[in-house]
Amino acid sequence: MATRDSLRRIGSPGLLLALAGCVAYRAAPIDPGTSQASFAARSLADPGLAAWARTELPPERAFPPEQWDLRDLALAAFWFHPDVEVARADAATAHAAIRTASARPNPVLAFRPERVLNPDAGESAWIADVGIDLPIETNGKRDLRTERARKLALAADVLVYETAWGVRSAVRASLADLLFARREIELLEQEEAPRREAQALLEARLAAGESSRPEVARAGIELARLEVELRAARTRESEGLAALASAIGLPAAALAAAPLRWEGLEEPPPESELDLARETGLLGRFDVRRQLLEYDAAELDVRLEVAKQVPDVALGPGYVFDQGLRKLAFSFALPLPLLDRNQGPIAEAEARRGASQARFLALQARASAETERALARYRGALEELAVARDLESRQRASGEAIERGFAAGAADRLDVAATRAETAALALVSLQAAQRAQRALGDLESALQRPLSGEPAMLGSLPDKGTP
Repeated sequence: MATRDSLRRIGSPGLLLALAGCVAYRAAPIDPGTSQASFAARSLADPGLAAWARTELPPERAFPPEQWDLRDLALAAFWFHPDVEVARADAATAHAAIRTASARPNPVLAFRPERVLNPDAGESAWIADVGIDLPIETNGKRDLRTERARKLALAADVLVYETAWGVRSAVRASLADLLFARREIELLEQEEAPRREAQALLEARLAAGESSRPEVARAGIELARLEVELRAARTRESEGLAALASAIGLPAAALAAAPLRWEGLEEPPPESELDLARETGLLGRFDVRRQLLEYDAAELDVRLEVAKQVPDVALGPGYVFDQGLRKLAFSFALPLPLLDRNQGPIAEAEARRGASQARFLALQARASAETERALARYRGALEELAVARDLESRQRASGEAIERGFAAGAADRLDVAATRAETAALALVSLQAAQRAQRALGDLESALQRPLSGEPAMLGSLPDKGTP
């Protein structure tokens, strides 16, 4: 009986201590119907978005704005887009891994009771052996493992911003395409009116015998071309609206009535006004910084595997009740590295480090090439835009001269309609050149992963709406 009481006194506190630190399970079910309804109800008037955005914007800037520009829509995308949430969840997983890596190994309680079937007279029939194995990690393995987990967690944090940058780039491209499509519709409609007038005048002259059928046919063909281009531009407008909504993480209906603006959309800046800073630009890329952190983690992985050549030890103090005799026991366990000195894992870790280095060098070369190509495209687009603007300017001057001649009776109405149509057509050519320049500028920003207008590459913080 005394032996049983002793064992009960030993076991109960240990059991209570073990249960005290347990984490309770919390269910987190997914309801597809609820999540779909929540997505359909999203809008730019979300109060959570407004509260967060006001902390990121200057005090004088109202939110929600009367007109939404790129910066405002990017804030909405950071709030709504699911890719940012996925990256945040992955980063949370990486940070949780730090706790796993830094955890100390638990001691092991061993209880080995025995009953003697033929004890001597007056001797207890029980033998109880209680011991605790205390594993001890050597050679700084725990510190190396923890530091490696921290590097990977930092890389996951950088990936969150890298993902957010990709979301912003998609918003920029979609917003530009949508606004250019709307402007293109305006210019095509401006060209359509004088084309119709010219066709009517030619048909009237044909009826009077003052024009030929080929002239009327050519005017009809030009008008039909305009109708096709108008339909295509309206389709691009609809697609652009859907693409912009998708880039933000909203249903298209939530963006249909939103007033959008982009100051200087048709006036891309010259190269001299861009903050290229190519000397440090590539090192500022999120993916380059992330790859460097992953290489550091691979380096720590090699160090950890090398450290594992030194075996861990285990100390085992214990208590033995041996048929009435009370004994203290001690044990010491040490693996003998005779057959395996961890050569295989070390070789694997060194190979992974080499692969990480190769990926970094490949990324660096690719980033440099992307920057050079984007800059070359931007220079060419600016030259193309300058030529188009010069032609447009000369056409406007010619049109104004014809307008003055018409007012003085030196030109007829058909000349006026034709020059107005040509002026609108050349304005459309200039617009398309400006669109190509904006796309090239967007590619250049993507290559450097930061805006080139002096605006910070990314916010100081991104919204954290928590986990369900």
